[in-house]
Amino acid sequence: MTRQACYTAQLLPPEGATPVEDGTGPKCSGCDAGIPPDQVVRRAQDNVYHLSCFVCVLCNGQLNTGDEFYLTEDGKLVCKDDYQQAKQRGDAEGDSTNKRPRTTITAKQLETLKVAYNNSSKPARHVREQLSQETGLDMRVVQVWFQNRRAKEKRLKKDAGRSRWGQYFRNMKPGEKRRGRGSGEKTSESDDGHRL
Repeated sequence: MTRQACYTAQLLPPEGATPVEDGTGPKCSGCDAGIPPDQVVRRAQDNVYHLSCFVCVLCNGQLNTGDEFYLTEDGKLVCKDDYQQAKQRGDAEGDSTNKRPRTTITAKQLETLKVAYNNSSKPARHVREQLSQETGLDMRVVQVWFQNRRAKEKRLKKDAGRSRWGQYFRNMKPGEKRRGRGSGEKTSESDDGHRL
């Protein structure tokens, strides 16, 4: 959604407006009815509205010049107050339904998981079940811990390789060319200075 301030009322047609099939002009984004060329309208981005259709879809409150509102992707208008209330309700509902509480792993649990990881980075289900019982952690928490640990190890290996190559290139002097394969081979040059 985009936040906007209400525009002033204006007359149609604007330059380049295309008439609708019934010949009355553009369609209202609020009611989809045609708008006669002599009718006063309100605009929001590329959308055109009858004055009576320029209302909040939640509270049906008329939006006036200078009012702030939000424009949905489908061209519906929502006043600032209703948008903020809906957003707060959505945030409150979203937190309780979609997110699990974050699990804190103690030092003892972490040590147990690390020892198991050193034995096998991809433990079988029965090993994960055993770890779940030993640590008191949920089976899913143990599984996700192993997934995250493998991803971290992979990332660290990748970063270590990058830093090694980065040091190599940083240590090269400006203008120095890297030696390719076969750099120890003798090359002969032709009369015009090209390698043969």
